[in-house]
Amino acid sequence: MHIVNLHQAPPSTIEAALTYAAMLHHTQRLDELNFAVEQEIAHHRLTRARLEDTIERLIAALDADDGDPDREPSLCGLDVGIGRDDELELAEGDDEPSLGWTRSGALGTGDDREDVNEDGDPLDQGEHTW
Repeated sequence: MHIVNLHQAPPSTIEAALTYAAMLHHTQRLDELNFAVEQEIAHHRLTRARLEDTIERLIAALDADDGDPDREPSLCGLDVGIGRDDELELAEGDDEPSLGWTRSGALGTGDDREDVNEDGDPLDQGEHTW
């Protein structure tokens, strides 16, 4: 390799040497940046894989812990009481006398009016309210 004395070289040689040195510097810097980017990508893939594994394990734990889907935390309701921390959908909920539909399925054939007033007194036959 021929070493150029920059003090004695013509200007074109000095410019060429500086350009070459700058290119080497940039090439080395690009190599360093590429290496750093590759490491960051590998770290990201590793981190993402760990994160995905953790999420899968947590979802599996939640699925295993679900148990009875009717056992939900109580948000209120008639079945709530001291020592009752769940709100089960009880089977007798459908045992109400009428919810607006008759047993035969015919609309409007059943009398669903109240037999007592707001004070609890029985209503006369003509006083039934809707």
